[in-house]
Amino acid sequence: MQSYLMELLACPICHGELKWTITESRNERIESASAHCDECYVTYPVREGIGLFVRPDSTVQDAWEQAESGIVRYLKNQPALMAQLLDRPLEMLNPADQFFRAMLHEDAGHFATAKLVEQVAMRGMYTPDFLRCSQCQYEYILNALAGGTEPILDLASGRGYLVEQMAKSLDRPLIVTDISPRVLRRNQQCYEQAGLGHKMSFLAFDARYIPFKNDTIPVMTSNVGLANIESPGDLVRELHRVVSNHIYAVHHFYPTTDEANQAALTQLNLIELMIRESALALFEQAGWRIEFVNVCAGKAVPTPASAILDGARIDGLPVAETVLEWGVLVARK
Repeated sequence: MQSYLMELLACPICHGELKWTITESRNERIESASAHCDECYVTYPVREGIGLFVRPDSTVQDAWEQAESGIVRYLKNQPALMAQLLDRPLEMLNPADQFFRAMLHEDAGHFATAKLVEQVAMRGMYTPDFLRCSQCQYEYILNALAGGTEPILDLASGRGYLVEQMAKSLDRPLIVTDISPRVLRRNQQCYEQAGLGHKMSFLAFDARYIPFKNDTIPVMTSNVGLANIESPGDLVRELHRVVSNHIYAVHHFYPTTDEANQAALTQLNLIELMIRESALALFEQAGWRIEFVNVCAGKAVPTPASAILDGARIDGLPVAETVLEWGVLVARK
């Protein structure tokens, strides 16, 4: 975590000032520290360079820890299955199992090899339309942010596909965030091996309770991260509190006539931000000026099931073939 963030961070419960105790630092990076709120009597640690600001009363589960860590642990206890994933020629594995193979390489710290395997898997898991439309949104955001110098906070970064492209193309400090310390640790190690981590900070927090003071984030990005956050009304109001200028969020919407996927989204409590009309209305009600730009449409299908791991899938959505409307949500105060 870069030390400049100490002046910007606040308690995610009361937004009050934090008192910092730094126990290990390296140049401008804080490796180990604690930040204490005298109002809430809560202390938030920094461990191995990652700031941990998830509220102690949060009920949100770490999906990355449950999924990725659980799969890797299971495979380590099933050497025959692990051998099938690692020893077979890559082209003989289906896309889901190729992705699981990439996860095993990551767990061993072989991030360059994992990246190559993952790229093969992605081409099999997603339609050409899906990959084309998502890359088109990355390019739009990179062009929109070119030439700036202010820090960028990427919200709900997940595996960091947009973050990686920003790190390669933009000379700006990046704040990589997710509710999962596990995925942040994975990203931290991956970017450091690739020589991209020197301007990055890593923070774990619930996006509905952002540990920043009011109006301290000039630019926020997100790569389909908004779609996975429940209680979207709370989310967009919290974004309005902390962002001082723009949000650029890669996003896609489902058709209003798509009954199968709408039913799945409703069951997961994710539907409000996944239908265009309701999503734009939520942002407007929270005080944003909102546009959906760079729009393109593309076919999406359910991701393949693993042939080795009892039908496990990488993504739960879509549950049926559909046509997604891709674009960038641009929100301004």
